[in-house]
Amino acid sequence: SVRAGTLKTGETQYIDDLDPLEYAGLRNDPRFVVIGRGQPGSGFVLLLNVTSKGPIADLPVRRAIEFAVDREGLNASVFHGLNKVAWSPLMRPTFGYDAATEKMYSFDPAKAKQILEEAGWKVGPGGIREGAGRKLVIDFPIIGRPRDKAMAESVQASLRDVGIDLKVTPLERAAYRDLVRQNRYDVSFMWFSYGDPDVLRTIFHSANVNAFNRARYQVPEVDRMLQDAAATTNKVRRAALYGQIQQRVLRDAVVVPLVDTLTYNAKRAEVRGDMIDALASYVWLYDVQVGK
Repeated sequence: SVRAGTLKTGETQYIDDLDPLEYAGLRNDPRFVVIGRGQPGSGFVLLLNVTSKGPIADLPVRRAIEFAVDREGLNASVFHGLNKVAWSPLMRPTFGYDAATEKMYSFDPAKAKQILEEAGWKVGPGGIREGAGRKLVIDFPIIGRPRDKAMAESVQASLRDVGIDLKVTPLERAAYRDLVRQNRYDVSFMWFSYGDPDVLRTIFHSANVNAFNRARYQVPEVDRMLQDAAATTNKVRRAALYGQIQQRVLRDAVVVPLVDTLTYNAKRAEVRGDMIDALASYVWLYDVQVGK
């Protein structure tokens, strides 16, 4: 990239948002330092619309998707392997992250196929499954950005392998928002850089079904846990509640975690005193010195 080129020539001493294609070269060159920092909040996830009139409303279909998505493949093809595969709607650096979520699902296409077979979704013409007189078609409108398109196509390929036809439709932002407001979608991307696990209330509380709760998930028990976790100052109780919430939304298969995001910046080796903020979003340069 141009910015990486200016770092190499010495025109600049620090760049943020490192081009993944420049990562290995700078990492292996002693003249430079690559800074990687995991972000708190909720990484790239799929929210599955439980109020849809389509097949995504069926729990077995949603559970099959959890097992069908090749997260490692998506991370490699879209992010050059520089992010981390996710299994929770909370990213790992976030307070309350529950490592037990990493055992709830795995990449297991055979398991996905078994779930669909047992739920009555049989392979039809062209490899797409059918059940109760309808095809297993899922509608996934996206904002037509290159990264969103690449992620959606990776998920699409994974689901096709188990007999699910994911219809990806890239749209202008305004058209996409219209579809969301009209509840005319089955799947939605979500990502939040957020310094507190209360991000889960933003995504899963029933009060937010017309905002960022794109799964349109409305479970009073989960609402109460989210409210209790936000209200208590007892860290042990907070962590326990957030662990229960993470596991519950995964059991209900309303969210498919994809990747935890990391920030990558680069600097010349003689730069000292730089800091990245707690959200791994901004660089503080107040105390920077450039050695010789």
